[in-house]
Amino acid sequence: MHPNKFLISNKKIIITVGLLVGIIIVVIFNIYSLSKTTISNKSRASEISPTINPCLQKEKGDANCDNFITTTDRDIWREEYKQGKTAQLRADFNKDSLVNYDDYRVWFANWKK
Repeated sequence: MHPNKFLISNKKIIITVGLLVGIIIVVIFNIYSLSKTTISNKSRASEISPTINPCLQKEKGDANCDNFITTTDRDIWREEYKQGKTAQLRADFNKDSLVNYDDYRVWFANWKK
């Protein structure tokens, strides 16, 4: 083999490896930048998003906030009534910080309407 051919092939290998390393670095940097942008956009979106009340029928007895007064809401009331002070208050329809028969009356008055 001629010595110049050996040098030329080594230069090609070095250039090829250098290009591959450069491409890998650019790809990693772009992925990192994209992930930081996505995270910062999510945090900004949560800061400026308006609060929407998803439970429009709660005061009428809608414990699961599906906008329907059903026996499922009564079942939630029943479970929370049994729990007493440890209840999550999803069935506190009259907003007195208790789940009691007053809340059941609210649910019953609006059920099947």
